[in-house]
Amino acid sequence: MDFLATKSIKKKVTLIIALLVTSVGAMTTVVAIVRHQRGLNKSITVVAAATPEPQHSILPANWRNLDIKNRIGLWLPQNMKNVEPMGDAYAYREAYSNKDINLTIVYGPVHFVKPDEADPFDKCETPRSLLENPVYHESEIVIDGKRARLGIDRKHQPDFINAIVCFPTISDKDVPFRVVAYCKDDGALQIAQQIFESITFKDK
Repeated sequence: MDFLATKSIKKKVTLIIALLVTSVGAMTTVVAIVRHQRGLNKSITVVAAATPEPQHSILPANWRNLDIKNRIGLWLPQNMKNVEPMGDAYAYREAYSNKDINLTIVYGPVHFVKPDEADPFDKCETPRSLLENPVYHESEIVIDGKRARLGIDRKHQPDFINAIVCFPTISDKDVPFRVVAYCKDDGALQIAQQIFESITFKDK
């Protein structure tokens, strides 16, 4: 049983996912992981190899690699199992969970955009109300050569910590990509950060 099995926690998480993944403006909150220790809030650059393999100095050797739409790779702990994504969304999604982390991968636009038309919304825009929240931190980073916004929201502690990384576009095809993590505690948050850092892109 994962930590989201508690009814009150699952209700909060479902509501947040709905706000993050389905609403058109404020929904495009894209936050990500930041180290919670003071003085460790630094941008992180991960260099991709031609054939992605876990860096043993960073990732445990028994983690497994996921392939998202044959365009994105990332590594997960072996005990994170595929689950049904919570809430509804226009975008393609996959979800994985264990007793400490519930992770949702969101690929593509979160609302319908007509072919050959530009998306009028900032795909990684964070609502002002969240930016003004003293328990929320956001910064811009680069992972595998791609610009991203990352942040962490501790509003719901001690129930969970919400962490999100968002890439406004992963290639010239203008496809947005985000990963949302709901972490049981700070230890789980560190694991989620490792997952974020493991992301690699096939389209350079």
